[in-house]
Amino acid sequence: MKARNPSLGGVYKAGGPSFGRYLPAPIVKVIPVPGVRQVQAFEGVDGLPFQRPYSYICIKADQVSRAMAKRMANYDMDSEDEEWLKKFNNGFFAGSDLLEQLSEDSFELMIDAFEKAYYWSPVDYSNEEAAAKLCLDMGRREVVEAVYGYWLKKRKQRRSALLRVFQKRKSPLVPKRRRRSFRCHGRGRQPSVLQAVAVKEDEVEEQNALQQVEQTRVSANRSMESAVEKRRRVQLLMENANMATYKAMVALRIAEAAGVVVFSDAANAIPFYL
Repeated sequence: MKARNPSLGGVYKAGGPSFGRYLPAPIVKVIPVPGVRQVQAFEGVDGLPFQRPYSYICIKADQVSRAMAKRMANYDMDSEDEEWLKKFNNGFFAGSDLLEQLSEDSFELMIDAFEKAYYWSPVDYSNEEAAAKLCLDMGRREVVEAVYGYWLKKRKQRRSALLRVFQKRKSPLVPKRRRRSFRCHGRGRQPSVLQAVAVKEDEVEEQNALQQVEQTRVSANRSMESAVEKRRRVQLLMENANMATYKAMVALRIAEAAGVVVFSDAANAIPFYL
């Protein structure tokens, strides 16, 4: 049995003088109480629910106006632009720091500025000088002129604006009437007479077209009536065929029954010999 250290007797003895000093202190967790402060400015404010108006909700500014007012670039680079920008940076900024090269954001902002300026005033911004003055805060003059040349070349190849919002909308194709010649083919023919003749011919053509439509409608009605009559005849023939089949089956059963009776009578008439 292991001997107990007499010097620690008072520690292990319950109720000893130094017993309470060696017990762990209880951990007290304090839960913070959130504070509430009443806002005086929002008292008495009644919010109205949204109600759909009778008319459509529309914006006064059109798509072009919103594109003009937008500060961010409306133009997005494509693969051709990325390839040109990479070649330009490798050639023009050879050996320079990456921070000095033309970034993609600056390139898109320049193209966007050229498109907006050319749409607003095509005459004033048709040369490199005006383009350089327009984008002086975006890069060096040589860089702006190079981007302007690339933009102008690409625009000529496309034959339209690079931004879809600035492209001219094509009017829907309307079939045009055949033009008639009102030149005088004789001395007695006047333009007014030729116009009257043309109007008369148009009226005749319209009447012919109406007659053709009426004839087509009458022919369609006749075809429909003929189809209905043929269908009725087919149904009648089917009913007759079904009736004939039924009669044949009944006659066959009667014949079979009669044959069985005759056979039984004949069997009874034959004498039985031991």
